Amino acid sequence: MFKEVQDKIRATLSQGNVDAYIPYTPSNFQYVTGHQSRFLSAFWRWHGSQMAILPADPSLTGAMVVNDFEEQTAKLAAQMPDVRSYKTWIETRDLDVITGEAPSEADFTRPHSYDPDDLFRHVRDILVERGLGKATIGTDMRFISHETLTRLQRAVPECTFVDFTEEMYRIRCVKLPEELDTIRVATRVMEEGVKYALNEIREGMPGTDVRYLYEMGVAKAVLEDPNINNYQGTWGLVTVGTGVKAGFGDVTPVTKGSIVKFDCGAILGGYISDAGRTYVMGRPDETQRRIYGALRSGFERILEMLKPGTKMSEVFLAAQNEVRSHGFPRYTRGHFGHSIGLDSWVEEPPAFSAHEDTLLEPGMVLAVETPYYGASVGSYCIEDMVVITNDGHENLNTLSYDLIEL
Repeated sequence: MFKEVQDKIRATLSQGNVDAYIPYTPSNFQYVTGHQSRFLSAFWRWHGSQMAILPADPSLTGAMVVNDFEEQTAKLAAQMPDVRSYKTWIETRDLDVITGEAPSEADFTRPHSYDPDDLFRHVRDILVERGLGKATIGTDMRFISHETLTRLQRAVPECTFVDFTEEMYRIRCVKLPEELDTIRVATRVMEEGVKYALNEIREGMPGTDVRYLYEMGVAKAVLEDPNINNYQGTWGLVTVGTGVKAGFGDVTPVTKGSIVKFDCGAILGGYISDAGRTYVMGRPDETQRRIYGALRSGFERILEMLKPGTKMSEVFLAAQNEVRSHGFPRYTRGHFGHSIGLDSWVEEPPAFSAHEDTLLEPGMVLAVETPYYGASVGSYCIEDMVVITNDGHENLNTLSYDLIEL
C-alpha cells in the first residue's frame, strides 16, 4: 500500500515542481510513513515533534525523525528505510547500559522533554545529504505551527516552503483497498454499538448512559472479533430529547416521545467511521414524522446521485431543495457530507457543498448526511458511509432508515 501512496505523492510533487514533502499533521505523517505516532495522534502539544521527508525523485529514499521512545515502533511500522531519533526524557537504554556493564557515554544526559534543535539538525542533515538543501518543499501550511515552520526555515534557510495541504487531501480522498478494508470494519462495529445501545435503552436513562451503552457495544463487538487488533476508540454525538447539544455531558433523561440521535463512529488504525441514525421513544408525533420524512427524502435524493462524474455541488443543491420542498423552505445547510479517513476531525475535504466542483470518482469514501438540529424539536441525523464504485456506489451501512419506535 505505502509504495502506491508514496508514488501518488511523488507524482503530484513533480507535477507542481515541488522537490519534497514534509508532512505536519498526524494524518499525513501516518499516511506517508505507515507509522501512527502516538505522540502526534494523542497529544496536540507534540505536533511538529516527528518529521518525515519524502523526496519527489524516486531515486532518493525517504526518511523519518522520531523520538527515541518511539524509535523501535517506528522502525517496525515505517515504510521508510532511514529512521533517525533524538533524545527525550524517557530512559530507553537497555539494562546492561544503565547497570554500567556495557560501554556508554560517560556524560550522557537527557532533556526535561526534548530538544527541538536536536530534531531539526536531523532534518537539515537528511535534506542536505539528498541534495535538497536549496529545494522547494511542500508541507501542510494550512495547519503548521509558527514555531515549527520557523525552525524548518532556520534549519535550511535556502529552502522555499510551499503549501501542499490541498494536494494531500485530494490524494487521500481516493482510498486504496487496504484503507477501505479498515473503514469497512470501523463502520460495522459502529453499527454494532448502536444496536447494543438500542437493545439496552430504557425510559429514565440519562443521555450520557445512552452514549456509554454505544461505546460498550462497540467494545463488545471488537472483543468478539479476533481479527480486529487495531481498535483505538469511539467518538460520537449521542443526544436525547430537545435542544441543540454538542457537548459530552447531556444528562437529559429518555422519556416518551424523546428523539434519540446517534451520530457516531469508531476508530481503527487511525481510520474513522461516521454514520448516524435517529429513533424515538414510543410513538413519534406529527412534527417528528414531518421532519424525519423530509430529511429521509433528501437523503434518498443524495443516494440516487452517487456515481462517478457527478459534481459534488449538484448533490448539495438537489438535497437542500428536496428537504425544502417538504414544507421547510428555509432549511439551510453548509454541506451534506464529506470525505473521511485519517483526520481526527471526521469532516475532510472535499464536501458536498454549494461551490465544490469536485467530480465523484471510483474509490472515494464519503460520509453522506441530512441532519437537522432544532432547539424545540431535538436533533435528527441520517448518515451513511459510502464508496464510489465504477458504476455507482456501495453503501457500507446496513441499519434501517425508518424512524423506529423504541
